[in-house]
Amino acid sequence: MAQKIKYNLRSKIKSEGFFFTWGSNILNNIKDLDSFKDLIKEYDNLPIDKYTREEDGLRYRRFARLLLNPKDMSIKPLDSSSFYQSKYINKKYGGIKRRFAQISKKTLNNKFLKNLVIFNFNNLLVSKTSSESWEVGIHMIRIVTKAGKKGRPAPEGVHKDGHDFISIQLIKKENIKGGISKIFNKDKEIVMRKTLKNPMDSLYINDKKMFHYASIFNPLNKEKDGTRDILIMNFNRK
Repeated sequence: MAQKIKYNLRSKIKSEGFFFTWGSNILNNIKDLDSFKDLIKEYDNLPIDKYTREEDGLRYRRFARLLLNPKDMSIKPLDSSSFYQSKYINKKYGGIKRRFAQISKKTLNNKFLKNLVIFNFNNLLVSKTSSESWEVGIHMIRIVTKAGKKGRPAPEGVHKDGHDFISIQLIKKENIKGGISKIFNKDKEIVMRKTLKNPMDSLYINDKKMFHYASIFNPLNKEKDGTRDILIMNFNRK
């Protein structure tokens, strides 16, 4: 089972509302590199996100919902792959149930991914005291940029996602420049600016407290597509 990180990520989320950690810290804790490599390959099998409007670029996605029991850290897949945000939370894509392609059972059984869910939950500031079940939403997202077509990670602008906590973790990126992650306080004043560069570079955010955004990106070499593969988890009390 995945271990907690060697420093107190939980206390940082509590005091600051967010925390960044390098991917090497995650990989050193979970250590199942073969399973991680399998997870990376699954991003080549993502279908197009049919809800993304043309002006917001090209995006591929799969989604799944899980039920996590903190008492025994068991994880149970839930059937529905629908995802809803209110118009208040997401002015651009909120107000409708989006039904994304489901993450396959094979991927949900990936050892690295299952341990990452537990690892991420273990480092939330509620995990020591929570006896309630939690719903975990998992988004596997690839955003593509090409000559004359920007990659837009956050077409809705500076925003919250409408959850208790979220994690944003880089799986892989190729041939891109830009895509800077930014965290804002309740007054939408910027408090952190960081480029996720390496596999599993990670942001943890108290979504009730903080806003976030990622800037547009372009291909370094305009003769080839650029890609940014991200894994987002959202955590909600049931």
